[in-house]
Amino acid sequence: MVNLFRILVIVANLAYVAWFFQPYYSPVFYSNDVMELLRSDGFSGVDFLLKYSVEIGWLLLVLFLVTAVGLLLYIKAARTLFVVLIIGTLILRMFYGVSVQSNIDSTLMSITAILDGAILYMIYFSSLAEKFLGHNNHLQIDAATPRD
Repeated sequence: MVNLFRILVIVANLAYVAWFFQPYYSPVFYSNDVMELLRSDGFSGVDFLLKYSVEIGWLLLVLFLVTAVGLLLYIKAARTLFVVLIIGTLILRMFYGVSVQSNIDSTLMSITAILDGAILYMIYFSSLAEKFLGHNNHLQIDAATPRD
């Protein structure tokens, strides 16, 4: 279960990173006409209701990667942050405008969403959930134990 969890976290984040940088490598796969269509909405939707979408994107990328490291180390706060990020991105998507997606874009986001669901299940409802509780309790016990 532990190895599967680690693989899921790594693959989900690799898919997210690949999705994030997709505007930069898409010209290799698509014609100029297709790229013009994809760029017409700025890769974030026509009439995106929030300003600074590039900055929001970079912030989310960093937060997801930091959270992934925390999940791999079984840090309880990372588990909570993961849920907050998932819910936050769901809410953020309501502010996106109409967008055109490439097959690469939709495939990578589907992979990420499916794996995120599996990760959510594992960190809260599987035997792995105990590792998140035990990790933090172990740190508190170690901190209270006198050292010679």
